[in-house]
Amino acid sequence: MLNAAAIKPKTEYKNFAVIILPKQPWANRVSGVYANRLAQEHPDRAHAILTEQPDESFLVSIRAALNNKTGADEVCRQFETGGGRKAAAGINRLPSSDYDRLISVLADVF
Repeated sequence: MLNAAAIKPKTEYKNFAVIILPKQPWANRVSGVYANRLAQEHPDRAHAILTEQPDESFLVSIRAALNNKTGADEVCRQFETGGGRKAAAGINRLPSSDYDRLISVLADVF
């Protein structure tokens, strides 16, 4: 968790932030827990934690803002391997070429 906390958001807006974790074994283990921690620290903001994968794709974990627990599923369902609940959802494999599209969807939903 200390490694994750040291990483600055790649994208940060009032309503959402995106953090990219590196291709490291620890990153796969902390992504969901770290997303929950960020939600607690910033209850008015949604968070997307992207973990780099060996095939140059991302594993994505999204948490809606705690003060408005909706939208995470809406974001993730717009991608082939996405799904989940309104407050917490994910994308199993997001091609790196879809990164800008993800940012656009996050901006539209949140």
